[in-house]
Amino acid sequence: MNIKKNKKYIFIVILIFLISIGFAYLSSTLNITGLTRVMGNNWNIYFDNIQYVRGQDFEITAPTTTGTTTTSVSYEVFLPSPGDVYKFNIDIVNAGSLDAMVKVVTDTELTDAQKKYASYYVTYSDGISCDDYQLLPKNSTDTLSVMVAYNRDILEEDLPDTDKSITVTFHIEFEQATSKATARNHITVVNRANNNTLSVGDEIALGDEHFFILETNPESYKLMTKYLLNTDQKKQSGASPTRVKFSNIVYWYNNNSFGSYGVNYLNNVIYDRSKSAETGDNYSVVYHVNNYLNTLDSIDMKYIEGRLLTIMEAYKYGCVYVSGGGNCSAVPDNLKFIYYNNGGNYWLGSFSGSLTSPGYVWNLGGSTTYSYLGGTDTSLENRTQYIRPVIEIPALDI
Repeated sequence: MNIKKNKKYIFIVILIFLISIGFAYLSSTLNITGLTRVMGNNWNIYFDNIQYVRGQDFEITAPTTTGTTTTSVSYEVFLPSPGDVYKFNIDIVNAGSLDAMVKVVTDTELTDAQKKYASYYVTYSDGISCDDYQLLPKNSTDTLSVMVAYNRDILEEDLPDTDKSITVTFHIEFEQATSKATARNHITVVNRANNNTLSVGDEIALGDEHFFILETNPESYKLMTKYLLNTDQKKQSGASPTRVKFSNIVYWYNNNSFGSYGVNYLNNVIYDRSKSAETGDNYSVVYHVNNYLNTLDSIDMKYIEGRLLTIMEAYKYGCVYVSGGGNCSAVPDNLKFIYYNNGGNYWLGSFSGSLTSPGYVWNLGGSTTYSYLGGTDTSLENRTQYIRPVIEIPALDI
């Protein structure tokens, strides 16, 4: 991308990164004569062991910890150019003799205007969201990742005209564990090519949900679901996925316009999140993708975006289209998963042709012996395909 405007800076004036301690007091009144001994306990949760991942040169004020009493950490950084990333990990230590659980999490949400040029998140280092009731057992440690970034793929019109200052706050409060406490989920690596890092083509999982890595960037990873979406169960499954129409109502093309669909001509995207509220049989593809995102919410997976693969991405990964039919047979071995899904074709979020003369909606699929890239007529009155979401998540440290 050619950036014609003068370079502007982002100052992340932070964080007040806090742990608040909520303690459930224990008291008893014993009216039966006798001797009762209550074992002594101590409550000690604190931050420790800052581990830099990248961007230490951008610091104005470095985060620090001191001994076993650090419950507040602050930092300040400047990010000069698009693509600059600042990230560090920090341990939460429960050195006490009582199990603890998360009582409440308060985290800054960037405004829509800020999201155009900046990204920010705090998660566990394996990408799981911090959530209520997550257990932190006594004498144990868990690790948080903190990341702020000047967006790498920012559009020229979204470049800030002046230096921007962003203040973010992450607050996590613990209390003594009760019966509500639950062991938190973990993203695990199923297969990887390099033991030291995650790479394109590696497989990761969160419970029953499995993903292949499409792209890796300093601030985020792009994933594709391993399985076709089972829309009946609102979750993915390797068995009996359901074909659906892109929509039962052709709402994207009416009187030479695409109606409520916003069209990005770079990717020919016709994917509209607002269509998730359709009722009856008038479900659009996005309805089912949104339901899948709800599944990820329920298992505490932090995602930045969920959508369909675009045709431009398929081309970038090695698919080609020629008159009479296209294929993805030339994609590298570590990306062959984009078409190999047990013989089922799935919808892309892109159309062929122009705004006033659309041809069809793209779909892609295949098996171990063939690959296919083609289109389905935009009337879609009787055309169905499978669904295979693409999910963007914060970069993992596993």
